[in-house]
Amino acid sequence: MKEINEKAIEYHARGNTYFAEEKYNEAINEYLKAIEIEPEYAIAYFHLAEAYEKKKLDDKALSCYCKAIEYNPAIAENQIASGLDSLLSGPFNEAIKEYKNKKLGQPPKKQEPHPQKDETPSKILINPPSDPHSVVGTISPVTVKILSSSNRPLKDIKVHFSIPPFNKGSDNFILKTLSSSSEGKDNLTINTNQDGCATVYFKRKNVVGKNFLFISLEGKTNPLRFVDTTVASTPKSIFPLFNKEKEFPAGEEETFSFKLVDKYGNPVCDHEVCGKLTKVEGGKLKLMNSQKLRTDTNGIVNFKFSFLPKANEEYRIEIDSPIHFVYSSKTVAKGVKKLVFLTSSQKVKAGQTITLQVKVLDNMDNPVKKEFIDFKIIDFKGKKGTFPQGSTAFSDENGIVSVSYMPSQNDGDFAIISPSSKELPASNDNTITIETINEQKSPNNKTVEKINSKTEKSVLENLIPIDINDKFAYTQESNVNYKAQTHKSNLLTKEEKIEGKFQSFKNKTEIKNIKETVAKTIPKVIEKIDVSNKESKIKSSEILPANLKNDLKKEIVTSPSTLPMFKIQVEKKEEKKNSFQLEKALKFFSIILFLIFLSLSGLVGYEKFIYHSWLNKGNKLFIQNEYKAALSYFLKCNQKKPTDINVYKKIIDTYLQIAKIEIKKKNYSQAKEYIQTAESLSYKLIKLHPSYINLLFSIGDSYAELEEYEKAISLYSEIKKKNKTDKIADSKIKSIKLRMEK
Repeated sequence: MKEINEKAIEYHARGNTYFAEEKYNEAINEYLKAIEIEPEYAIAYFHLAEAYEKKKLDDKALSCYCKAIEYNPAIAENQIASGLDSLLSGPFNEAIKEYKNKKLGQPPKKQEPHPQKDETPSKILINPPSDPHSVVGTISPVTVKILSSSNRPLKDIKVHFSIPPFNKGSDNFILKTLSSSSEGKDNLTINTNQDGCATVYFKRKNVVGKNFLFISLEGKTNPLRFVDTTVASTPKSIFPLFNKEKEFPAGEEETFSFKLVDKYGNPVCDHEVCGKLTKVEGGKLKLMNSQKLRTDTNGIVNFKFSFLPKANEEYRIEIDSPIHFVYSSKTVAKGVKKLVFLTSSQKVKAGQTITLQVKVLDNMDNPVKKEFIDFKIIDFKGKKGTFPQGSTAFSDENGIVSVSYMPSQNDGDFAIISPSSKELPASNDNTITIETINEQKSPNNKTVEKINSKTEKSVLENLIPIDINDKFAYTQESNVNYKAQTHKSNLLTKEEKIEGKFQSFKNKTEIKNIKETVAKTIPKVIEKIDVSNKESKIKSSEILPANLKNDLKKEIVTSPSTLPMFKIQVEKKEEKKNSFQLEKALKFFSIILFLIFLSLSGLVGYEKFIYHSWLNKGNKLFIQNEYKAALSYFLKCNQKKPTDINVYKKIIDTYLQIAKIEIKKKNYSQAKEYIQTAESLSYKLIKLHPSYINLLFSIGDSYAELEEYEKAISLYSEIKKKNKTDKIADSKIKSIKLRMEK
């Protein structure tokens, strides 16, 4: 016996499903598809005849029964041998009678038309009847049979065929014969032949919809309506319903929609389409995902593909319908999760323009390009700086944004700057500080003169550098009085932050060194100075020893605020000692706090580094099909960060991949355990985020591979309840039912 094509068997099984659901038009279409592939498919002809008989198309049913018996005579022989043929009626009975006559060598009797002229038309039969679902643009015969009251065919009866005005068009018409296609008309009158039949050829419109043909007899005013609802022909073109410059989102799932149309542009419905996602690795293609879906009523099919987290990877989407379509692009980062400063806090000379740079990253630390970033001054002292070329810019191919910034002209002014985007507003946790410094000047705009000394023995023992929060006395010429001025330095109040502004600690250390040097090198109090007078007049040559010039010059240059000067204070040794010890204790406490902060921030950074290293290792092993090893890393990541949904989804996918391997090894019990674990995790995620209901598709597919069809159908049905318009769930349920029938 000849082996039947698998595709024909599939169409035949689908036709049986429609027949059981009393969808006879759909069943007829599926049986015809099966016969088109296998022209001698006897059982398909038999079931097609049954469908025609249900539609009251007895002539077509008789023809199909005869074909079925011709290709498989056992259909008739079994009926005859059992004696059941005598109990049959209708087209099947007629087909068996014809088979008997052929077997005996007797031709079937042909009914002769009744010649009597006094009989009038009583019945009008149309073949095919209304709504046969023809293909657009096709030409097929429409036959009218005229019968008398005694069911005898009437000859030479005029039958008028016409296309109604509301349905006229340039692409639909009526023909007498197929050879006269150039003579299409809106109306024709045909006389019945000896069989009482009048036939015309009806050309359907090229657009899907209803085609009307009115049929009337001479002298009759009320015409009969023949209605033909056309369907699209085979696919001719496929169109992507997305931008052809579309880039793939790294680490995310994306929907890609395509539309199938026939040669007239009509949408092709309920047509199977195969979609593949492949990754380009070293010039070779690696299959990542493959799906088979059917188009909806608008001829549209939606494929959902997930991409690996790494950006700048090349992928290809291939569609076969059977029209072949290929689209290639690279993955890019989507969604701003981090804005990282590449520029550090610094001090800038007045008038000097600097470049501020920020790197834009997604949640997987991929650079995000073409992202709009705005730099904002969230706090400042004195006057604000300016952005000469604007405070906004787009990130480049490497995710870097650059803008120019010009600070204030005033010494000591500063600005705290933070970047922002649509997804991430400006924040105090992500800032840099830009401070302005000027060349150090004295109050009369003259640079402070270097202080000379001829001998270290002629200076005061109790001369110490002034604290920056005390009053100052400025040195001018010799024999001048020191004038105290109030000065509050913001050197340590604004920049001495626990985030790690090292410069302030550096400046304080230099001041401390100068103090210690002065205390060690200054000799005893000069006898000329009255200890009880704190504003004694002395000569400039007697103020500092020569070996302190460089230290003083360094302090003058490096100080970012108004010049700290020195004042003569005559204090008791006990008071000086207590003040020095207090200052030393405060500095030590500040350093301890700073070291604690560095330890904590380093620990957080280390934890983050470990997390991403595990995640990257897991992704790499997953790509290499080492799923069990990858699973161990994903589970570690989940323990570190249970709220990361992407990791949660990766764990589910990995369990399903392991299950597939176990199915191939025929370890069905182990495979089922992995699938059940993935199912349990999916329900937990869906409970928190109902939008992830589509995860059940993958679970259902895995159960189907395990041949647990009822479980798969229950999962697809659950998706259908949540989303009643989901065509994919319907398609999968039908496919599973067909597999169960086989």
